[in-house]
Amino acid sequence: MLAFLLLISSFFMPQANTEASFNNCGIYSIEEYSSYSLDDGEITIQCGGVRTVWEGILQGAVKTNQTSSVNNYEKRGGTNQALYDFQRMPGDAQEGAEGRLLKHYNGGTLAYYPSTSYEGVPTLSFPSSDRIRTDKVRYL
Repeated sequence: MLAFLLLISSFFMPQANTEASFNNCGIYSIEEYSSYSLDDGEITIQCGGVRTVWEGILQGAVKTNQTSSVNNYEKRGGTNQALYDFQRMPGDAQEGAEGRLLKHYNGGTLAYYPSTSYEGVPTLSFPSSDRIRTDKVRYL
């Protein structure tokens, strides 16, 4: 019984080097982005890393086809939604050539393309969870 009490008490004792912060957490609207002036006051805190946020972005997209190297998705909202989804991903953005925006992670790079050869629509590109293909979300 004494051993059990010691075990329980050590569980609840504060640790000297413990940090009370979450990695990769951010504040995001619960609604899809509709304009830069949107301020409805409703927010959620999302944690779980880059992959969790990316999976949330894909939930609002429709998979159109899959090749040996690409999972293609379409999502409504055009440039505004594409930029909003890009900003949802944690990390600092870097500018690339021809208006591209990039965010680098250990598992790959998120890229925003303002216009692509596919109907001239903005696109987000990120490695898929299988690490074999790339997910591409085209914003119509």
